[in-house]
Amino acid sequence: MQLSKDGTAWLFHDENLEVEANLNSCINSSTDEVISELAYNHFNDEKLFKLNELQLNSKSIVLDIRHANSCENKVVDLDKMLIQIKLFCENNLQSEIYLNTNNLSWISELQSLATNNLKIQICYSPSETEDLDYISANFTMDAFLFKNNEITKEKVETIQSKGKKVLIFEVRSPKGIRSALKKNPNVIITDDLKAAIIEKY
Repeated sequence: MQLSKDGTAWLFHDENLEVEANLNSCINSSTDEVISELAYNHFNDEKLFKLNELQLNSKSIVLDIRHANSCENKVVDLDKMLIQIKLFCENNLQSEIYLNTNNLSWISELQSLATNNLKIQICYSPSETEDLDYISANFTMDAFLFKNNEITKEKVETIQSKGKKVLIFEVRSPKGIRSALKKNPNVIITDDLKAAIIEKY
């Protein structure tokens, strides 16, 4: 999830639009008008989606919140980001929404959105060198997000024993799905939902 130059939340993964949408710019540096005319090079030229166009219908989602504008080498406006997230959460009250960041300084502000009415889970993506015990002791969060090849079953169990959830991503092939499931995380994020269901059940 990234903010446009106009402060609108868009669903787009890469830092730059060039590879996926043929525009040498970032979401953060582009206006809504420009972004709305873009389409993916794959997926039958599907248009890019705004966050508020997504209706969850009680399903869960992990929003990977991008805080940096790599084109201009600056951090995006946190207040504008919070406004967009809160609006989306209020429109999806029956859904569990994980807000993931790799910016520790944003944790407390994201946590402020987690009221009784909103099913928000705060998630952090640590680097391989960060001390998880220190982070857990000094920041309020609900979960950690890891690449499948960066976490073991034992580490999953240790984190869960301390009351935190574990989410695993970069789980694409049936082999990768099996590997992730054997670690017993709370959530796996995969591109192949059908294969994941087959491997799980």
